[in-house]
Amino acid sequence: MSNARTPPPSYGESAQTPAPPPLGRPELSPLTLDGNLIYPVVPPTTALYELTHEVDAGYRKIGISRLCPNRNTAQHGNVREKHIYDFSQPIFSSSVEITGKRKSCLSAALCLRMSRGIIKRGWELFRLRLNGQTDDLIFRIRPRHSPEKQETLQWEDANQSLVAIETVCIPGGSNVRPVFHIVCDMDDRLIDALITAWCAKIWIGHQLAAAAMRDPEGDMGASRTLGV
Repeated sequence: MSNARTPPPSYGESAQTPAPPPLGRPELSPLTLDGNLIYPVVPPTTALYELTHEVDAGYRKIGISRLCPNRNTAQHGNVREKHIYDFSQPIFSSSVEITGKRKSCLSAALCLRMSRGIIKRGWELFRLRLNGQTDDLIFRIRPRHSPEKQETLQWEDANQSLVAIETVCIPGGSNVRPVFHIVCDMDDRLIDALITAWCAKIWIGHQLAAAAMRDPEGDMGASRTLGV
């Protein structure tokens, strides 16, 4: 048997190979949204989150639950739902209100807002503060010239560090389903908020597109070009 050691991979090879998710953290593997279920792309897979409705079904409010193994039963595959957030669209607004439903949520009140610079646009997730305090930026999509035409989007934290890569499902494109890959380890509260924001962004895109179809000349029609 040869004692020759296998040389380590080059920097380029190691930089292009994503690290496997930590043991017991399937949320850190690439996830996809199929119907109203979110689950890892690579089999074997078990749904990790469940929405009350599909994001393109026209519902005005959607809830999201984390699916957890039920340790109180011996039945294989039995899970319990932890309802973590609801999200909805305020009237005459392109933002999304995200309401925490459990004390363990990151916040009782989050808001996903469209960011519009002079030439670049994106989305930002804020934790809302009361009494006139400045809202806290939690995550944002790195601003792009035309984010609605991009196949991949980068999500960053408040320090502009990359936290997730989103593969967008563009009608007529090669991506059949959206994919979301969280690339850094975070606690469950941040992961839940980030995945909820991803779902809310996809949902509001469908909402604004439907409004534009009903009223092409109205404010919501104009929003179709703002990068959802």
